Amino acid sequence: MKVLPFRITKTAGESFTVQVDDSHYFYNALHQHEEIQITYILKSEGSLIVGNYVGNFMPGDLFVIGSGQPHVFRNYPEYFIKGSRLQAHCISIFVHENLLGESFLNLPETKHFKQLIMQAENGLVIKGKDKLAIGKMIMGAPVLKGVSRITWLINLFDRLAKARGKQVLSNLQLSVSNESDGERLNKIYQYSLNNLTLPIPLKKIAEVANMSESSFCRYFKKRTRKTYSAFINELRLNKACEHLKKKENPISEIGFISGFNNLSNFNRQFKKIIGKTPKEYRQAFFETN
Repeated sequence: MKVLPFRITKTAGESFTVQVDDSHYFYNALHQHEEIQITYILKSEGSLIVGNYVGNFMPGDLFVIGSGQPHVFRNYPEYFIKGSRLQAHCISIFVHENLLGESFLNLPETKHFKQLIMQAENGLVIKGKDKLAIGKMIMGAPVLKGVSRITWLINLFDRLAKARGKQVLSNLQLSVSNESDGERLNKIYQYSLNNLTLPIPLKKIAEVANMSESSFCRYFKKRTRKTYSAFINELRLNKACEHLKKKENPISEIGFISGFNNLSNFNRQFKKIIGKTPKEYRQAFFETN
């Protein structure tokens, strides 16, 4: 699971790649590639990490991830259970920026494409009314042939660039110096995602990174601009938000099953990061859905 550099397979007969992932879970290692990635989620849920952003993904979500930005779509643990019938299904478009060309991007009619590419460097989520229409457009991509692929791609960039409700995800281009550095960061992320419900002492995560505790703290803060405790709290709060959108568990239990060791700390961190109490969050969700 050391993969950070990741090569997108492209046949000789195509200028960009349309990839359909339809399996039990998505590729779950932190990775990066030269291509701009446009992903429309059809099925499955999980945690999304883009740069130093930590959030969730679910069916209907639409993301644009810029060239070289480390990211991972990590399905929830139940997707990895042997015999699970859960499916992870998405369609992704991989486009090398050079395909469009500097001259093309500087045309008066396409300058907004360049702005989209710059915004996507730190990852974008597309929200609002435009998301559904663009999603339907992406669903038709796998059957495109010939020159219609190019006209379709230009129209896709036009729709994305003009879409309202775009939201930048990360506040930095994650700093990864080489493959061994990528391997270390991936080990940290994988261990964190796999052990969210357990206590993760600083000593343990430093061991995973093969570093001293003080060196690990400096390393993680330099790479992500946040402390490890803030990062792990964000992951746990995102897990809590998913539980709050369902009615199976009372709020009093959700903090514990999301990895918080006491209810008062859960409520305090939830209010601080999410901006609402868990009760307010659950009420707001069911009032609008």
